[in-house]
Amino acid sequence: MNIDTNILVPMTEANQNFSKVVRLVDESGMAVILKNNKPRYMVLKFQEYDEIQAMRKKSFNNNVDSVISENVEVRQYNRAKETIKRAREKGRVLHVSEAFKKYHSDAE
Repeated sequence: MNIDTNILVPMTEANQNFSKVVRLVDESGMAVILKNNKPRYMVLKFQEYDEIQAMRKKSFNNNVDSVISENVEVRQYNRAKETIKRAREKGRVLHVSEAFKKYHSDAE
């Protein structure tokens, strides 16, 4: 992670001069407070926080949608496999695409 060194503020300086931290946030959008010379805290405008939370929520929802979609596809595959197996047991030949088509249309 790259951090603009102009927005770094040591903890002691942040404690003694919080107005500097606020000024950095107003000018740069954020300030990073160092504790033991390591980035420890980030101060940012509340609007930025709202935008980050919205992006996180959208990303989470996209991931959930992806997992659900993958599970539906696996279920369809397993159902199609079972259909083909049952057809073979009855001496019928069922093409894979026919089995998938049946379960794909059921899921929609």
